[in-house]
Amino acid sequence: MIKNNKLLLGIVTLFIVLFITFYFRTKTNDARIVHIDLDKVYTDFTLSKNYNQEVEKFHQTSQLILDSMELELKMLTQYNSNPSLIESKKEVYFQKRNDFEQIYQQKTQEYSKKVMTQLHQYLKEYGDANNYDYILAKQLNSPVLYTNDSKDITKEILVYVNNRYSGN
Repeated sequence: MIKNNKLLLGIVTLFIVLFITFYFRTKTNDARIVHIDLDKVYTDFTLSKNYNQEVEKFHQTSQLILDSMELELKMLTQYNSNPSLIESKKEVYFQKRNDFEQIYQQKTQEYSKKVMTQLHQYLKEYGDANNYDYILAKQLNSPVLYTNDSKDITKEILVYVNNRYSGN
């Protein structure tokens, strides 16, 4: 999940930086620019935490099922059961494991997209309400190489997005 999120965040950040670069060539230096630690905002956003809990529950449940199936296979093998039955159970086990892995990947991608969509909406609202021209995403491996810490509004954004999400 983290790998997919970082890729998505990297792509979004690259797009933002390219847009900002183009915009700066056409606008004077009176722009109001701030930045956030997008990794922290993403991680600490309540919606993201909720989705991560759902994915973790799914992972734990699927792991219990797979462990049970694996134990059954070991017992069948240990007691020299019918080889065709063992082979059949192995096929079912491997298919189930692949199915769980696919579902896990689908869920993490779907949830990541939903979280980023919601964050984008809240960031736009916050930027509009506070008359910001840009809210940059500072994160590891982003094209934003330097930002002044005095322009960091990560804490304010976290409070805002979590309040908005909870309906406050």
